[in-house]
Amino acid sequence: MKNLRFVGIIYFLGFSVIFSCAPDDGGDPIVEPDIPSSPASVSLSEAVFYNVNLNDRTGDSFKVRVFVEGLTDANAIFQFAATAPGTYDRLNFGTYVNDFRAYNEDYESLGVSKLSTNQWQLEEPNNTAIIEYEIRETWDEINPVDFIYRMGGTSIEEDHSLINTFAVMGYPTGLKEKKYIISIDRPADWLIGTALPENDNGYYVAQDYDHLADSPLLLGDLTNATISIDQTDIDIWTYSVTDVNTSADIKYQIEEVMYDAKAFLEELPVDNYTFLYHFGEESAGALEHSYSSVHVMEDIPVSQQSAWIKYVAAHEFFHIITPLNIHSEIIEDFNFVNPTPSRHLWLYEGVTDWAAWLMRYRNSSIGLNYLLEEFGFKINVNENYFDKSYSLTDISLKSYTEEGAEQYSNVYYRGAIVAALLDIRLLELSNGERGLREVMLELVERYGPENEFQDDQFFDVFVAMTYPEIADFIENYIQGTTDLPYQEYFNKIGIQYDPATYALTPVSDPTAEQQFLFERWRSNF
Repeated sequence: MKNLRFVGIIYFLGFSVIFSCAPDDGGDPIVEPDIPSSPASVSLSEAVFYNVNLNDRTGDSFKVRVFVEGLTDANAIFQFAATAPGTYDRLNFGTYVNDFRAYNEDYESLGVSKLSTNQWQLEEPNNTAIIEYEIRETWDEINPVDFIYRMGGTSIEEDHSLINTFAVMGYPTGLKEKKYIISIDRPADWLIGTALPENDNGYYVAQDYDHLADSPLLLGDLTNATISIDQTDIDIWTYSVTDVNTSADIKYQIEEVMYDAKAFLEELPVDNYTFLYHFGEESAGALEHSYSSVHVMEDIPVSQQSAWIKYVAAHEFFHIITPLNIHSEIIEDFNFVNPTPSRHLWLYEGVTDWAAWLMRYRNSSIGLNYLLEEFGFKINVNENYFDKSYSLTDISLKSYTEEGAEQYSNVYYRGAIVAALLDIRLLELSNGERGLREVMLELVERYGPENEFQDDQFFDVFVAMTYPEIADFIENYIQGTTDLPYQEYFNKIGIQYDPATYALTPVSDPTAEQQFLFERWRSNF
């Protein structure tokens, strides 16, 4: 509802609105059109300013207003994301856009035209000051063109909203590197969980579009809990449809996982991290970001899904190592326009999943039998449920294709087992001095979040950092489709493999060599 006053300026929800109420020939006052503007505290020469209006939730759509300044012909295309980091899939969020419009500084309409699924042409970029559009939530879309997992999508309801920023906010081409500032109008009692920093004016600030796209938000009737481990602050924000789950319930699960990660990594390599939990009608999994993750879980008590919550938290948190600290140029300068595959999903997802299990075993949060049951399950799935003619490199490079998408999930099975075998091989070649964990920590030291490796050269780097024999391992088991040597490798650490049942069990009487390598394998050193 607009609050009209005679001749003056009102500041309402972050916008300045000018009203003129002078009479015309003695008749009723004339109210000039509202002219939205960005807040005085925002310099549009330095930043793009977004306003998302969650007070108006009609039509299950986000009402977005974008303020820009100084656009040129190089910025004439407004781009919505065709894909997003961590999804390895075509998403095409432009299909959810309704009613895209552009205006000059006087709020007069300018021409726009739709060029493609995810692109709109601004006919007068030099005069464009305001862009407005509605974009539908993904969760309630009926028969979507491209399937979007819930943890990578959006939801807007009466008591909460989930915003994956890449699914709501587009950008003018050529301005990815500009700062992005976001204002969110919402009910007064709604809380916001996000890793995005908030400035003194209550706006959220991203250093560039990649940072924005890497920073989801959960809003609404939330609970919050915090954990501090050394210099790392961990926030947990939770929405529960039935209020059966709270952040306090999850806190102890997360705390255990964080101590597992600290023991494995020696220290937590981030100053802050945010877990966003949505408990609702189904469990969909989670999506990682550099300093946060979105978890979509079934709204049943935490006590009934504790193991699942811990595993998913461990997996998503380990992504602070890869790809945050170890990644190629394809991740560093992500292409939101044309999906570009990397060769290294074996690293980003396979090694991550291996670490999620091993770090918990090595810190005594799970037992050996539990770990071996999981490895046996992964072997079973790899052997029976996917096309074994697809190498891990094939899965990576074809992840954006329809046929590749059918094989993608095997990166969590074959990929994790290949990482486990690589770990054993590295321990063997180093006489128990360096396993995969130690090599990963060396890679973090070498690259870190600010330095990328070249996607087509990383295998050579990995071999140079380890042993010549690892070149054969990569060629056979990552780039190639040679049958995985389960029995040969697990036997090195005194674990026997039964190909009939896919079971892994400790041998009853290990040799001295097996016992030595097992002790090194089971420890962080």
